Amino acid sequence: MSTRLPTNSPDRRVSYLTWRITTEINLVFLILAIVALVGDVVIWSLSFASPDIVMPDWIFAPFFAFAIVNGFVAIVDRQLVRGWKNGRMPVSADRFKELPNVVKVTFVVLAIAALWSGPVSLFIGVPGQPGYDPQTRQYFFNDHGVVTLTNRAHYLAASALQTRGFISISLLVTVLTVVVMDGERRFRRNVRLAHVPATNDSAPWFIKRTWPAIIATLLGLVVVSIGVYGIVTQVDSYLGKIQLVRMAQTTETLASGPHVIFVWCESVGIEPKYDCPALVPRDVIITATFDGAIIETSPDPSADHLSPRDLPAVGRLVFDVPKSGEFSLQLTRPITNGVFVAKSPGSVARSVVPDGAVTVLGGLILALALVLISKRMRRISAQAPPVSVPGN
Repeated sequence: MSTRLPTNSPDRRVSYLTWRITTEINLVFLILAIVALVGDVVIWSLSFASPDIVMPDWIFAPFFAFAIVNGFVAIVDRQLVRGWKNGRMPVSADRFKELPNVVKVTFVVLAIAALWSGPVSLFIGVPGQPGYDPQTRQYFFNDHGVVTLTNRAHYLAASALQTRGFISISLLVTVLTVVVMDGERRFRRNVRLAHVPATNDSAPWFIKRTWPAIIATLLGLVVVSIGVYGIVTQVDSYLGKIQLVRMAQTTETLASGPHVIFVWCESVGIEPKYDCPALVPRDVIITATFDGAIIETSPDPSADHLSPRDLPAVGRLVFDVPKSGEFSLQLTRPITNGVFVAKSPGSVARSVVPDGAVTVLGGLILALALVLISKRMRRISAQAPPVSVPGN
């Protein structure tokens, strides 16, 4: 039988499989939470030490997201064994009293500092979402549509304060998560199992342990997310950043690589037929503003089709941009349907190949994780007796 701890509640019997999986999930996420906690402290400190550096969202946002996920996992993992009808909360005053005095003082000081320097200061010191318009070179605050211009120093200070606000919440949630998971680890360490079934010792080490499958699952999810995000970003950029060409000379920023000049197509009658005007190279003049060079165009042999804004368009001319920069675009004759420039569909397709490969790699890792989990579950559940968990 298992070791009995002082309790006023009856023991609860759970399956051996549930006990082992939740125990190892608790250990893996506890380690990840400690690593995330170190990252939170580093980012929180840098928000003070480097006020002139705007920290992009992709640096601190994952820590904030992981804190929420990790806190959810900590509570669910605990309650799967303790029972959902248990009256005690995962974090209680009794648990806090059991901590050493040094840990108590550190936790209280850290909580006050994080709350005051983060969320409190964020609501007091930032009059809206800080932003920067590269076209007008203006810094501003956007408070639900009300835009207020500001200077660079105030923008940087607000950006640092915004980073600090989100990372402070992440830090507090992660600290509470570590307390819950570490308390659960100590509790389970004192529970003795009456019998552990004999297993095939010839199985590979990655089958004997659960954490390789968990790490593979998390890694696969991260890799798939990165790949999908890259593909979506490339497609959105392709369909969203079109450069209009008019009779009046306009200056647009174009990225290096092949581009296509499209014309809008007009519907003809009631039937779904469209009239797409023709373009010849002399109809469009493209000049590099940085050196005055004329960019040559030629007919689009593929007649690329595109439907940004849910309207049909067809490619008529192609040209290659030698390097990114500003270019002058001008029509030599009026085109009533409208003309615009976009990246070459072929170049966009080639640009998403690496992201597609990353997505496929993530899928393979997830498939491997599924195999590991399946083999691990079959191994540890074979003829395993239930576990008697002491009440609390």
